[in-house]
Formats: sequence, C-alpha cells, structure tokens
Amino acid sequence: MIPEGVYSVEAISSRKTISYQTHAGFFNYRRLPPRLFFGYQIVRYNGLPVLMAAPEKAILDYLYFGTGIQSIQDVEAIRFNRFFLQNDVDWVLLEKYIPAFGSKILKIRVGYLKKMLDHALAG
Repeated sequence: MIPEGVYSVEAISSRKTISYQTHAGFFNYRRLPPRLFFGYQIVRYNGLPVLMAAPEKAILDYLYFGTGIQSIQDVEAIRFNRFFLQNDVDWVLLEKYIPAFGSKILKIRVGYLKKMLDHALAG
C-alpha cells in the first residue's frame, strides 16, 4: 500500500502491545479488542497459518492507531499508493467497517484520506 521498503512488521494482536527487534527485523504488535478482529483471511506463510487483514481493514487499523494523523498533510506524509487506493480498495466495505470501531477520530482520519484522494484526482 506504500511505495517504499518496509522497515518493520506491524501486526494486530488481542494480547498486550509489544515491540521487539530480532535478526529478522523489527516487529510491532498493537492490541485491539477481540470485537475488532474481523476483515481478514487466513493465508499460509512458510507453512503456518497467518491472519492477513484485507486492505480495507488494514487501512482502518493503521488510521485508528495513527495518533499523529491530524490533517490531510499528515495522511499525505504516509505516502499511500494512490493507484492502489483508487483501484484496489473497496470503499463501500471500508465505510461499512468504521462503526465497529466506535471512534469519531477514525471517521475524521478516513475523511482526510478521502480528501487526499480527491485532491490527487482533481490535480
């Protein structure tokens, strides 16, 4: 979803928030309540099952935890791949997921994301 290399693995967990460094990289686990565990599929990685969020849920989780996102400029600084957002994100599904979070700030941040896309399409 972003055009740069990734320097850490961001994951959601029902356990406590924790970060750690290994020889394989930096891992950051953020805690979400079990009621917010939806919007994923089970994929196999090295023969092991992994719960992989759909793009819509991954975006919402990221924005939910994005305490530094307070403007359209902050969303632009994330450097989302706009082509991906325009063509591969189901915006109806994303909107459907928002109420489950019960977060007014999440709605505002999604609004920033939409405005950023609108500006990109207009410009």
